[in-house]
Amino acid sequence: MKNLLKIIFLFLLFKSTNTNAQLPKITGGNSNYQDSYFKAYQYLKCNYDFTIAYYVTGGWSAADVINIQALVLKDKSWKKILLQIPKKNKEPSAEPKVKIASFNGKKALQLVDDLTAIGFWSIDNDSLNIKEIKPKIPSENFINKDTVVIVADRTRRFSVVDGSSYHFVIIKNNELKIYRCDNPESYLGFFPEINATAVFVKAKTLFEKTMK
Repeated sequence: MKNLLKIIFLFLLFKSTNTNAQLPKITGGNSNYQDSYFKAYQYLKCNYDFTIAYYVTGGWSAADVINIQALVLKDKSWKKILLQIPKKNKEPSAEPKVKIASFNGKKALQLVDDLTAIGFWSIDNDSLNIKEIKPKIPSENFINKDTVVIVADRTRRFSVVDGSSYHFVIIKNNELKIYRCDNPESYLGFFPEINATAVFVKAKTLFEKTMK
């Protein structure tokens, strides 16, 4: 009997360590964030130990609600949550409709590990949504056979009208961190050197694949 209790204790200890060790540290977050989805964030923050949520706004979608998909952890148990908020509400007071389902813990931890591997948790928000890149080399004049030649890199600009914005929300303890990227694939195609956008696109693909 003592040996059985010891085995059970060691199993639970290993399970606890294995779960918590893989959760990321969240830095640069904000404990007081308010927008149209404030109630949804509050629900997740108050009810779960760790959350990674994802949703899309804008574009030409005919849906009358915003669907926030969330993968949450509470007491070492993972859940899949869908929070629905009416599009027409612009105030931070809309109570979300909540649907909860169980989720495979190994699959959830694999997503966390994959996001860690690509540097997702420390994306530089200031590097997302860059719409203009100025030349690295300033213009320089020189004379070639009595002709003045101006050599310079051109400023590159790119903009999408009526596109979609993609959002990730990360909540751990009292920290809330939000990434927003407008039309990430389009901007990455035009500015492939921006690493933050590349990481965001990879994270978007990983999350969508995991939640199917």
